Amino acid sequence: MPLENAISRWRENLADDYALQATGKTEAFASAFTRLANQNLGEINPEKWVVYLFYSHPPLGQRIQKAKEYVP
Repeated sequence: MPLENAISRWRENLADDYALQATGKTEAFASAFTRLANQNLGEINPEKWVVYLFYSHPPLGQRIQKAKEYVP
């Protein structure tokens, strides 16, 4: 299961990169994930071992940070 989750997280990272590149809407991207976190639908910064074992998507905090640091 951890290997499958790692592959899924990698693919989701690629999808996030594509979305940011295609739209350039970094604020909307970050805002969407911030809203999810505020609605308690996901933890912002979970422990690394929890991500490794159980997460099939990157943590919300990592995705929000990616959007904030994105430079077209």
